[in-house]
Amino acid sequence: MKKISRLAKCFSLALLLLITTAPISYFNNAMIVSASDIQPHADDIRWRFKTENGKTYKRLYNYTKMQWVGDWILVG
Repeated sequence: MKKISRLAKCFSLALLLLITTAPISYFNNAMIVSASDIQPHADDIRWRFKTENGKTYKRLYNYTKMQWVGDWILVG
């Protein structure tokens, strides 16, 4: 009877340890991604507008590379 009782206690303790430590070890081994590891796949390109002598112009600007794209286009 004592052997069964000890075996049951050991099994319960082992099960308790497994249940409580499994989530901790899972999160410790998870891959951690920092902001410097993230790279955009496409440039952020948007229209910029200006008004000169009563005329409106537009031009594409690449915000990722901080460069103008193309020439100014008269909008109207």
